[in-house]
Order: sequence, then structure tokens, then C-alpha cells
Amino acid sequence: MKGVGGIDVLVIGSGAAGLRAAIEARKNGVGKVVVVSKGKKGVDGNSVIAKTGHSAPFGHSNRLDSPQVFYRDTLKAGRYINDKKLVWVMARDACERILELEQMGVKFSKRNDEFVQHGAGGHTYPRGCYCKRKKGIYLMNPLKREAERMGVKFIEDMFITSLIVEDGVCKGAIGLSKSSNKIFVFESKSVVLATGGAGQIYKFTDNVSGATGDGYCLAFKAGAELVDMEFVQFFPTATLHPIRNIIVPPPVFRAGATLLNSENERFMRKYSPKELEDTTRDLLSRAIYKEVKEGRGVKKGVVLSLKNVNEEVIKDFTPVLYRYFSERKLNPQKHEIMVYPTTHFFMGGVQINEKCETGIKGLFAAGEVVGGVHGANRLPNNALTECQVFGALAGKQAAKYTETVEKYPSTEEQVELIREKVKNSLKGTVETGNIRKVLKEVSWSKIGIMRNKEGLEKALKILKELLDEVEEYRDEKPYRVFETENMVTTAVLIAFSALKREESRGAHYREDFPKERKKWLANIIIYQGKGETEPVLKVVKK
Repeated sequence: MKGVGGIDVLVIGSGAAGLRAAIEARKNGVGKVVVVSKGKKGVDGNSVIAKTGHSAPFGHSNRLDSPQVFYRDTLKAGRYINDKKLVWVMARDACERILELEQMGVKFSKRNDEFVQHGAGGHTYPRGCYCKRKKGIYLMNPLKREAERMGVKFIEDMFITSLIVEDGVCKGAIGLSKSSNKIFVFESKSVVLATGGAGQIYKFTDNVSGATGDGYCLAFKAGAELVDMEFVQFFPTATLHPIRNIIVPPPVFRAGATLLNSENERFMRKYSPKELEDTTRDLLSRAIYKEVKEGRGVKKGVVLSLKNVNEEVIKDFTPVLYRYFSERKLNPQKHEIMVYPTTHFFMGGVQINEKCETGIKGLFAAGEVVGGVHGANRLPNNALTECQVFGALAGKQAAKYTETVEKYPSTEEQVELIREKVKNSLKGTVETGNIRKVLKEVSWSKIGIMRNKEGLEKALKILKELLDEVEEYRDEKPYRVFETENMVTTAVLIAFSALKREESRGAHYREDFPKERKKWLANIIIYQGKGETEPVLKVVKK
């Protein structure tokens, strides 16, 4: 065991939210800020593969835009179960945070000193600000450089196994080195969770390999409450053929792209006659899923037609797809392309207040690991804005909190449990690879785009059986045992919440309850009760 003490603010996760939190903590005069990441700093989360779109109501495309309109759009998309205070904080602070990114060196597209703002389904006015080169690296590199310039310390390839919580106060975290299997104890005055989502629990996902629900489980097992875990967003248009998993974003459809089924029908006329393909992600995902399920698919997807889209738009917004065709001297405007939904984003997560405080003193959270901002459905480009707004807020509040506390030692008992688990992982009998394979299939088929009581109950039965075997999980890389347990636990939390919500709202669609119900204008809170074998749920009316 190796101790790492004297930390003022410990940030878990080095994506956009984590880096922004670390920068802000240093800005607020904190001495030692440490960022621990499961992979390489700044490139191990979903932020690095994002298209760089940030929603901000500057009004540069339409002067009628404002924080108030942005606020209303976000609540409407979230089907009004969002935390209104969090939504207002995001709408209010969005523009200021984007301007700060510019100062750090992020190069957004501008014309006549104003942001070029793109529209997307669900936004009243165009407010998406993109980097000139729409690759996440052009957002993350400036953030990383700024954090380093500010004196933030980084520890890479470190898997955080648990938080240290005593008497309701978070006092640090315990980590496992992925390379040496050594256990590290991080003693810290405050902790910021910025670990991202859990796309890897599903068979189809555009998430990076490290998106395994670690933050949800760290918070849940430490005693924090999670909110609305049933709301998982599926991005409707990820390519299946001729190249896999390239996201086709809203501006491409605004520029003339259409979706066709096997009967050459522009089927969105049936599902969204006014907005067509430029509708919200939940509706578009279900429409595509239904067309394929009912036998009107093509090569397990639907046809994406780019024949009316300008070549520059294709090159600008889907550069990987454009390069694929260019290298083969093919024309994407004439070539057959199939798309299908893929797991994209988690609206639910750790419950926070407008200061990014969780229910555990000294524990703050920001980014995709948090629930409440987006409600039942997230609007395009709101995720990275959320990361900047709440990352900065979490860093500021964590720094402020350190002024009131002393650092605390860890407990040897907790370390010993982890040490035993590491030993057992090398001699277990159930391979984590097999567990993950079953998990991904069950998650996609039972707690995916379309759900029902029978499927959810069956999923819970299988998932609980997988958890019952956790002591027998085996992997040559012990951290993957912890990671796999987190994945299964996250799926259980989603299934429990999805079974409880007997309605369809936003991204949560129940075939047996296909309509939105007034009685479910409410949040589902889930937590680990003392002595309870299953998660405890409570419903909080809006």
C-alpha cells in the first residue's frame, strides 16, 4: 500500500468536466490539486471523441436567443423532470464558460468576431458552437495544457476502487494501479467525481472503452443518492455500413440528409411529420428501431441518403466518414450507407444541488456522472456545456470546502478488502469477458431502446445472478474485476428504475405503458440502504 497525502482537491476523471474542475480549484487558491484517471490524461473519456459542440445562447445566429429560451428548451426536452435549478445554472453560465474556453486556446468557428452557431433538433434557435476542426482533441488539449500550466498534478492508469467515507464525510479514495496492481490511498480534503457514463454496458455504443459506470457505483456504494437512472440516451444515427460507429450529427440532417427504409420510404413522415429527421434523439431512435424490428430495415439498419448534402458539410461534420470514402475514391453522396441507434449518453446519475454537492460532505460531482440536468432526454450539444458549467462550479465549491476541514487518514480495513479482492481475481473461475458478453446482450435487448415489464424482470434476474458470482470473477488484470462489477451494478440500477417508472417519457420507453402519465411527473431516487440486499427506491413528485 502506498499513501498519497496532503491533497486538497482530488478529481477522479480527466475528461472535460474533470479538467475544468481541477483548473477552477487551482484558480480558487487551492494548494494541491490531483487528477487521477483510469487511462492517459485528457484522452481516456468520451470528451476526446466528441464533435466539440457546446450549446450557448449568445444569440449570434438569432438575436432572440437568450438564457431564458435555452432554459425552456432544455426543460421541454427533458419532459419537465429536470432539476430546474441546475438547468438555470447551465443556461445562465453557458456563454461565460465558452468564452473562458476561448481564452484557454480552444478555437471555435467565428465570423466577424461572432460565433458560428449551428441548429439542432429541440433547440428553438441555433446555439451550437463548434471548433473549426470538429474533433474532441481540439477541446481537450487546451484544457490539459491549462491544467498543467496551473500546476495541477496528474496520476494516470489508476483505477479508483472506492471512496473513503467516515461518518458521512468523504476523506479521499483508494486506487489500484493498472500496471503494478499496487494499492494507493489518496487522502484528500475534498473529492470531485467526474468519471463520465457507462455506455460499455450495452452491446452497441459509441462510448470509449473506459465508460463503465465507475462513478455511479463509487457514489452509490458510498451512500450517495442517484436520480433517474432509467434515462439512457441512444444516438439514432451511428453508421453500420460500410464503416461502423461513425456518428452522423444533426447539422448533416439540417443540410438535407434523409433516412429511408427498405421500401424507399422517408419513414420519419409517419413519426414526426413536422420536424422529420430533425427531431429529438429519443423519437428518432425509436422510429429507426421500430422500422428494423418490423422488417423494413436494410442490412440491420436504415438507409442514410446524403445525395442532397453539400460535400463540404459531409467533410466538416463527419470527417472520418468523408475520409473513408475519399481514400476509396467513392462518392458518399451516391454510396449506400446504413445507420442504426447506439448507446450514447446517460441522463441519470449522482444527485447534486446547484453547488455540485452530493449528499456526502466533501464529495462533489460534475459531468455525465451527474443526473438531473437533462431530465428524460438531452438536447444536442448540451453535454459539453454541462461539463464546463458544472466542472467549474464543482472545482470552485470543492476548493471553498477545503477551507473548513482538515485532511483525514484512511482505514486499513477498507484497504485489506481490496487487497483480498485483487488476490481472488487471479484465481477465480468466472472470466470477466464472459460476464461482459452476457451483460451487453441483456442490457441491449431488455433495458435498451424499447422496454417492458417482462423483459425488465428477466434482465434483473440475470443481472443479479451475475452479481452473485462476483467473488468468482477472474481476470489477469485485477482492475477489470472491479470494473466488471461496476458495469453489472450500473445495469441493475437502470433496470430497477426502469421497472418502477410505469410510463414512457423521453428516452425511457415502455411498450406496456406507451404514454406519458401525469402521476410520473416525478424523479426516481435510488440508494443503498443499510442492511438492504437490493437498491432502495423512492419517488419524489415534481
